Amino acid sequence: MADLTWHLRPPLEAHLLPPAASTAVDIEITPPGAFRLVQVMVRREQWDPVAKAVQQHLGAAPPNAPRIIATGPAELIWTGPGSFMAMAPEAEGLMLEGLRGALAGLASISEQSHGACHIRLSGPGIADLMARLVSLDLHDSAFPPGTAARTTMDHVPVILWRPANRADGTPCFAILVPTSYAESLLAAIANQAKGIEMPPTRPRVLNPNLDG
Repeated sequence: MADLTWHLRPPLEAHLLPPAASTAVDIEITPPGAFRLVQVMVRREQWDPVAKAVQQHLGAAPPNAPRIIATGPAELIWTGPGSFMAMAPEAEGLMLEGLRGALAGLASISEQSHGACHIRLSGPGIADLMARLVSLDLHDSAFPPGTAARTTMDHVPVILWRPANRADGTPCFAILVPTSYAESLLAAIANQAKGIEMPPTRPRVLNPNLDG
């Protein structure tokens, strides 16, 4: 009987394409393992001590409402009452590792870096695209930059937030999607983008080991 041979295949390998010129929708993919992500679950009646410890460690307190707070290279993302995620580039991973010591006895921390894919969307067709995929009101008056939500995109559970607009004022949207759903969501994004006035760009890969 022949021996089995295992071949490691990076998640989203089929979508990891070199950067392309911007068109109606700009798609940036940061694959699992190319960034650091931790989930923080605050223990009962410990929010104030946690907020103080995170402020001292990262330079900003975590959001206690559906918001996202950028502090240096890290982003603190609300995920529900008494919980948030901290995300940073892989090169800044030690910054998040330090949270374990800073929050010892105050919160439970779980490593999520390989459990999610980070997608950012922008471009002149972004409002049309998001209206097709998300049931939330994403107008600036209802979902301005800095806002976060747990929702679904094409029936896929995601954490969605608004980073700062691009320099030209174009809205940006950031998404954390479970790795097992990421390929389905990217296919849905590509399919919905086909109906927008201009075709979507190929995804831009934000991974120094794969980016061309």
